[in-house]
Amino acid sequence: MQKMRYLLFLGTLLAFTTNAQARLGESIEQCNKRYEKPILIEKEEQIIHYLKNGIKVKVYFHKSKADCIFYRLRESKPLSDHMINQLLKVNGKNWKKFKTTDEAFYYLDNNNRVAGHNFMKHFLMIWTKGNKDRYEAAKKAAEDEALSDF
Repeated sequence: MQKMRYLLFLGTLLAFTTNAQARLGESIEQCNKRYEKPILIEKEEQIIHYLKNGIKVKVYFHKSKADCIFYRLRESKPLSDHMINQLLKVNGKNWKKFKTTDEAFYYLDNNNRVAGHNFMKHFLMIWTKGNKDRYEAAKKAAEDEALSDF
């Protein structure tokens, strides 16, 4: 029985590591080929949601290239360390790990890509520096607008 559980777990893990690895920089066509059929397309925001092998993958595109990827198991269970390491491996090199109370952040040496693993909400998100810069600029603009009448 124990051996059967191990083999089932190993099979699931192998399916995860070979089929659920959207990569930063991939085109919409490459992501659609990798995942087949999107479950939701947010055209205005350029976000495509996929579900493959029990893994939710949400890809944010900028100029038709993936620049932010969100991974979560369908059941919202924790991602294993092996899954996280495999996803980091296909999305960059030389990750350095920094921890906070709720999250562990992974940074590339050149700071072009950042990954955050949220322990509490069970997801891994990997994004480019360009994505981070656009997010921060939009956040600042919204804050400036909210404070314009003060």
